[in-house]
Amino acid sequence: MINLKEKKALLFESLALFFIFLIFYEISLYDLRLFHSLADLFGILIILCLFTIVWNSHDRIERSYLFFLGIAYVFVGVFDLLHLISYEGMNLLPEANTNLFLQFWINARYLESFSLLTATFFVSKFVHGKRTVIAYLLLTIFFAYLIFSSNFPICYVEGAGVTDYKIYSEHIISIIFLLSIFMFYKKRELINSRILNYLIVSIIFSILAELSFTIYADLSGSQIFTGHVLKVGAFYFMYKAIVVSSIQIPQEALFNNLKRSKEQAQNYLNIAGSMFIAIDETRRITLANKKAEEVLGYSQDELIGLNWFDNFIPERTKSDILRIFNELMDGNTETNRTIETSIVTKEGEERTIRWQNSVLKDQNGKIIGTLSSGEDVTIQNKARNMLIASKLEAEAANRTKSEFLANMSHELRTPLNSIIGFSEVLLMKKTGELNEKQTHYANNVVKSGKHLLELINDVLDLSKIEAGKMSFEPENISLPEVLDEVQLLMTPLAYKKSIHLRFSIEFIDIRIFAEKIKFKGILYNLLSNAIKFTPENGRVCVNAKIAEDKVQISVSDTGIGIPEEKLRYIFEPFRQVDSSTSRQYGGTGLGLTLVKKYVEMHGGDIWVESKCGEGSTFSFTIPLNENP
Repeated sequence: MINLKEKKALLFESLALFFIFLIFYEISLYDLRLFHSLADLFGILIILCLFTIVWNSHDRIERSYLFFLGIAYVFVGVFDLLHLISYEGMNLLPEANTNLFLQFWINARYLESFSLLTATFFVSKFVHGKRTVIAYLLLTIFFAYLIFSSNFPICYVEGAGVTDYKIYSEHIISIIFLLSIFMFYKKRELINSRILNYLIVSIIFSILAELSFTIYADLSGSQIFTGHVLKVGAFYFMYKAIVVSSIQIPQEALFNNLKRSKEQAQNYLNIAGSMFIAIDETRRITLANKKAEEVLGYSQDELIGLNWFDNFIPERTKSDILRIFNELMDGNTETNRTIETSIVTKEGEERTIRWQNSVLKDQNGKIIGTLSSGEDVTIQNKARNMLIASKLEAEAANRTKSEFLANMSHELRTPLNSIIGFSEVLLMKKTGELNEKQTHYANNVVKSGKHLLELINDVLDLSKIEAGKMSFEPENISLPEVLDEVQLLMTPLAYKKSIHLRFSIEFIDIRIFAEKIKFKGILYNLLSNAIKFTPENGRVCVNAKIAEDKVQISVSDTGIGIPEEKLRYIFEPFRQVDSSTSRQYGGTGLGLTLVKKYVEMHGGDIWVESKCGEGSTFSFTIPLNENP
């Protein structure tokens, strides 16, 4: 369907052709010979334009049948020019006469018709430009020689008029033209419909022109006027076919490709989860995607053309943002970094956007604007600030709790030590004899008091660590010596349950950077648990080895093991395998928590591997002979 722009162009062309026709008609009434010369000259100019367009656009159009015709018609134009200057009234050739005049005409029409027919064989085939030019140049020289040497058939005899050769030739040429139409139509699937229509109309005009030239009585008849007008029309429609193929269709294809590329790029930008804003050198928005519309509260049509800084940047930050924009426009690539700025939406709400900026350049490399992708981080920033505030609150509450527990533990230990001390005095019978029931009660008081004191001591140590008040004084100590001391201390405990305790050390002497008391506390806690949770006649093994720049110590047992789902919180305070374990085996539930804290104070790591019914292995690392 023809759009409005094409309709206007068609109307303009139609009016222009109509006025040219009127001018030719008026000239023909005034001087037919002048009309004849102008019509021929006009046709030659069309042919020259046609060839110029084809030759200069050969790298942009398909070099097939239309390229072939563009070359052919320039040589047709050569014979039409010779036809024009051989007109007796022109006085440009000494030997000019009507016969020579018509010989050039007939030769031009033969060349034109055969060229059109030959072109049908080059539809969708490649045409070699130089070879075609050479071939037509040789043909032109050959036929020009035949005509000038009087070896070409006579077309006009003075006193008798046109010859049979001339008349038959016009009919033969018309038949060749018809055959060209048939061949082009036969290959219509390979030819653009608009180009095909122009070609067919051009050839029909040529046929009608040839028929007009077969029925005139003399060179001043009305048929001559009709024939030349039709011939100019034929050249014009051939010119249109060439223009459509070499300029209009490629331009439309280029425009459509650009339009599709722009629409595709806009679609990509619209489905992106980030804002995209392009700003030109006048600080106005030239591009905005859907996400930008959603965040800013404007439609795309409203956004385009708005000054970005006047409409969306808060006054308090405008100078800083303008400075960054100007640096980008000046080519300062260091400014191309991620920044966070505030913007003001249509509703007046401020939102925080994290921007990534880049520059836009023209074909000469000149910076013409900026392109920025932005992520709305307003909610994330609020959540982060709330999280930080909550964390600070939690840390403050935890310190308060730790300080409270430390103070309370200190206050509880004093009376508890008195209770334990006086109970032990009673058991020593310093104040008199106790009966069996009194002795049992006193033992329970001492046992429970010591358990409570152990719990208070652990709570106090943990509170000190969390409050940052736990002292830590590492030094270079001999690891084999410390292991020997621990083995000596733990052997009696293992002996009571008939547990085989074995220490496996893969080095003779090595020193570690650790606080001796806390390091021994780590091993004491792990070994106490291993012995406590291992049945009689079981095994507990301590293995020490070098692992890169650290020493790795593992404590393994053949005890009850830990369920897999409980492993993830085994080092948390007051966490034990289950309540029944607590009742059966006792303990404060803080031992492993303190062990983990002590290991981390040394710059090490601790982990556990366990399987129910098969035992557990606790492993930890301590740096070698250096401050962690």
